[in-house]
Amino acid sequence: MTWSLEPKVWWAKLAFFVGIPILLSLPVGVFRAGLGQFLPLEISVAFWATTWLLTWLSSELILQVLHRLLRPWNTPIWAEIVLAVLLATALSALYFPVLMHMASQFAFDLPKFAADRPGYRGSFDHMLSVFVSGTPGIVAWIALRSVFAMLPHSILPQSWLSTKQEAGAPTQQPSHPKVGMPSPTMSRFARELYDAGIIDTSKVVAIQANDHYVNVILTDAKEHLILSRFTDAVDAMAPGEGIRIHRSFWVRRDAIQDVEQDGTHLLARLQTGHTFPVSAKYRGLVEHVVRQR
Repeated sequence: MTWSLEPKVWWAKLAFFVGIPILLSLPVGVFRAGLGQFLPLEISVAFWATTWLLTWLSSELILQVLHRLLRPWNTPIWAEIVLAVLLATALSALYFPVLMHMASQFAFDLPKFAADRPGYRGSFDHMLSVFVSGTPGIVAWIALRSVFAMLPHSILPQSWLSTKQEAGAPTQQPSHPKVGMPSPTMSRFARELYDAGIIDTSKVVAIQANDHYVNVILTDAKEHLILSRFTDAVDAMAPGEGIRIHRSFWVRRDAIQDVEQDGTHLLARLQTGHTFPVSAKYRGLVEHVVRQR
């Protein structure tokens, strides 16, 4: 998941991470749920808004970490969303008492809470009460984060539902295919491309094998190291879009600027300035592509 603040998506991130949790916390604060019944109205609203914000942001932070840790298993995003909010809710047991203590300074006729009993904090009853009281937030997070995950990349990244094709519609191979919205069954390479913000394969200039990873080079010469098999990465490109020039290199046809001899070795020089070795097996093909330009 790449959360760069691009101009066309910053407003969506601000709405999701700040606007929505504050909006959802308003009824809880206004009607003075829980501790709020002993607090002035403005303190009750601030208390619950802070609580929802912290839980919302910690859920997303944990989701990002889980996404990276579980990446080799290509875990469905919905499972990561659920696990993230459960862990964040458990984590709230650490900071929620601090917020309660701060808010209680403004309270009137404050009763003695169960959480004040010795040995209660961290107990099974304590954690159970945390999850029960946090159920509305858990449900809201899972539902809304899943909805945002299904939106196009121009709104928020990490989409996980694939675009369904109408029955009977003919399949066409575009010259520069879009990566599309990732689904739990799609290839790891396609999902990683999407997470890196690469939704159009025409931006991919070259692919280099690098142990269990591939180095993807884009038209702007930027590089992305992606966990994927080299063959899966090459298969994701449109047929005829590029060629193999070596057992470890794939390059786009129109990106080859020239070939040059370096002793006994032939090198392909790309428009990005990169030079890659050309093996004897692919030498004739590379020279043919250059002549045809």
